[in-house]
Amino acid sequence: MQCLKGLRRDLEAAIGIGTLIVFIALILVASIAAAVIIQTAYELEQKAELTGSDAARSATGGLAIHTSTGQVTDPGGGRQITALFLIITLNAGSEGMFIGDDGDALIITVQTDSGYTNNATKTVAELYSEDNDVPIISRGDIYEIAIDLGASGVAVNPGEKFTVRMIPQDRVPGTMQSYIAPWDLSDDYLNLI
Repeated sequence: MQCLKGLRRDLEAAIGIGTLIVFIALILVASIAAAVIIQTAYELEQKAELTGSDAARSATGGLAIHTSTGQVTDPGGGRQITALFLIITLNAGSEGMFIGDDGDALIITVQTDSGYTNNATKTVAELYSEDNDVPIISRGDIYEIAIDLGASGVAVNPGEKFTVRMIPQDRVPGTMQSYIAPWDLSDDYLNLI
């Protein structure tokens, strides 16, 4: 029994309890860190899905302008293009969209060298539609948008550059077309290119 002589029986397991506390603290810190990482990953996934769907709609959606015609009048200071007539359809892959006469459905901006309007006066006319309902443009539908530049406070002079932007209600994607007015505005209606 002499080999047990060096052992002390009055020591308690203080080192074991301290180790247990440190171990539990490490587990708590690790679980909090894991929860933060999982939440961040979830938020990034949601943002990535929204960005991807917006990018797909932007690449394949929107309105297509097929023909553009300008109406020429003489408002008093020389002949100017005072109205535009745009024949539009949907681009390939685009979903149907509301393009009614109210200002919020389809915002049209016109910028010339001498003026700008951010909500041009317009009327929407259905040329061909399979559903014949409210102005919701769908695949195969053809609509005409008449833009009254004079009522919007903008007119296009001979040789002037101008840009027409159409921004649908969901704001993505917008359509932009730039033109240069011909120098000869002797005809009452001009095809714009």
